[in-house]
Formats: sequence, C-alpha cells, structure tokens
Amino acid sequence: MERVQALIDKLQEQVKLKNDVPKMQLIVQMLQLELRKLQKNDSLKEIAIIENEIKLENQPKISAQVGEEINTSFLQKESLNDKLKVEKTELQQSLKKAAVQDLKKAIDINSKFVFINELFAGDEIRYENSVKKINAFGHIAEAEFWIQQELKSKLQWDNSSETVLQFEELVRRRFS
Repeated sequence: MERVQALIDKLQEQVKLKNDVPKMQLIVQMLQLELRKLQKNDSLKEIAIIENEIKLENQPKISAQVGEEINTSFLQKESLNDKLKVEKTELQQSLKKAAVQDLKKAIDINSKFVFINELFAGDEIRYENSVKKINAFGHIAEAEFWIQQELKSKLQWDNSSETVLQFEELVRRRFS
C-alpha cells in the first residue's frame, strides 16, 4: 500500500510541475499494475514489469517495448468490469422480457419520441390515443388486429422496421 501512495504522490508532483504526458502516463500505468498486484497478488512477471518501469522512469521517453509489455499484460486478464458487464447485460435482457402493466409507463421518453416521429408521422395525439386504446384491450389478439387495421395499414408501417418491431415487442410484453 505504501508503494501505491508513493506513486500517487509522484503523479501529483508531476501534475504540479506540469511535466510531459508520457511520463505521467507511465506513472499511471505503474499505479494500475501495483493495484492489480495488490488485488490479485499476481505473479513475479508483473513485479518484474513494475521494476522495469521504475528503471525507465528517469528516461525522457517511454520505450515501445515496455508499452507493449504493459498492453499485453492488461489484455491477457479479464477485468472486474468485464465480469460485471456480463451480469448487467443479462439483467437488462431479463427486464426487457418482463411483463408490463401499462404500455404508456413502459415506453421511455426516447422511445416515445421515436414512435411518434417514425410510426405516427409526428402526430402525438394519435400516438397517445393508440397507446390508451391498446392498453384497454383484454387480449393480445384484439390488440394485434386493431394495430394491423388502424395503424399498420393506414400509416403504412414497414413490418421489418426496427421501430415497428420494438413497438410490437412492447405490446407483446403488455399482454404476457
């Protein structure tokens, strides 16, 4: 932990002195490696890289070889962020499939504007009335029939459009 604090102090000193960016980047990379070493108690290879970087610290330019070693070191390991990102995607996918009680509440503001502009030709009143009408139906078959007769045919919706598919998915979720 003392090493981490020393690197932080050194970086703050470099910022105050307004030193060149490559030198500060080297310190940041060393700090990242040190934190990784503390977190995982990593192999001697990372320790050797850190020691090598300390020796290079006094040189004015970062060697391409050291930069490459650092890059390969980081690319080989899955970060905590990557692990958590997978779980977040799964949660988002499950929420997209969850049933909704009220179609109006399920449509976020961005989607609402997209639907109004692309599906309802900018007619907000028609959009609001349509969503209200779809919410009032008791079965999905009724809603799909009405959408086909009143919206798709009259407003000439393209069934392969991403926006139409998104709207239909929300309607399916409303009746699931």
